[in-house]
Amino acid sequence: GYGGLKVYCVTNPASPRLLDMVDVGPGQHADSVWMDGPRVYLPVHERGLMIIDATDPTNLTVLGEYQAPSIYRTVFYGPVRVESNRAYIACNTDLDIVDVSDPHWPTRIRKFRITSPDSFSHIHGLAVRGGWVYCANYDEGLKTVDARDPYDMVITATNEFERIGVCDYAARDVAVRGNTLYLTQDGHGLMSFDLTDPSAPALVTNLIPSAVPFPYDALERLWVDGERIAV
Repeated sequence: GYGGLKVYCVTNPASPRLLDMVDVGPGQHADSVWMDGPRVYLPVHERGLMIIDATDPTNLTVLGEYQAPSIYRTVFYGPVRVESNRAYIACNTDLDIVDVSDPHWPTRIRKFRITSPDSFSHIHGLAVRGGWVYCANYDEGLKTVDARDPYDMVITATNEFERIGVCDYAARDVAVRGNTLYLTQDGHGLMSFDLTDPSAPALVTNLIPSAVPFPYDALERLWVDGERIAV
């Protein structure tokens, strides 16, 4: 959020204790965060991707930053996922793949447009497994990208869903655990897909929480931990 990255000790969950923080600059904010070992990847609004060493959580250290080359428009940095020293970053309508093997000098490998040419949709959430990237692409539903070869990426599937009632019709977030993908989608709640074929997610079921006014559920971020899902 505004103010940057804050790390808390939650040994006593009733009284979290601030250990350290990283300021991201005036007017900037971070909407998501990703950890890969001791490294924290923090996409910051218009600033870029910050790579932070959290080996000592009481002494956070910024290792490097990445900014997407752009002279035509402002880039808004959204969710990031890291796999095999590659960071997959949502940048407006595009997916940036960045080599982070040297955290001091992150380097873009490739940019790939996810959103259709005639659409103003954007990547609102993403998940990565084995080089396959799954994008919650707001009003364009769920998009599957084969990024195993970043120089020859292709969209292999687009899962779109019936527009229900007054919903914004937004695919908002996505997570993968094992062979199952979970998606939050306006009007359809929490959806699950089978990834036996990683190129074509197959819908299994969906759940609309009873406590949320139907049909506008607007479930945002989700997190899967074992057999529990937090939305």
